[in-house]
Amino acid sequence: VVPAAPREAALQLRGGWPLPLLGLALPASRRPSRALLEEAVGLGLRHFEVSASVAGVVGRAIAQGSVARSELFLSAVWDLPLDSEATLQAMLDALGTRYLDLVLLPRSARDIAATWSLLEELQRAGLVRSLGV
Repeated sequence: VVPAAPREAALQLRGGWPLPLLGLALPASRRPSRALLEEAVGLGLRHFEVSASVAGVVGRAIAQGSVARSELFLSAVWDLPLDSEATLQAMLDALGTRYLDLVLLPRSARDIAATWSLLEELQRAGLVRSLGV
């Protein structure tokens, strides 16, 4: 038996958004099922780390699920390419949402300064709420 995640367990991000401490990473190497996502939500998880390759599955689960998008926290660890706005928009379309709550820049980013600058542009455009490293 796995206890339900406490909904209050969150950190406040700089922009004021709550970051749930418990979440589920959905790696590209292992495609999640709708049943897995429903079970995670049923256990109280609201934070899901997504990748572009699983965005469609997650988007369908959100659209057909019992929890509103506004109650979920979607994050991605992403070294965005130079065409990142188009790439990110395609991911958002697959997720059925207008924004990601958090995008983290990995230490392995090829050009940290340029990528961070690009992330800031995406944040100003409203496609990303919060940024981190």
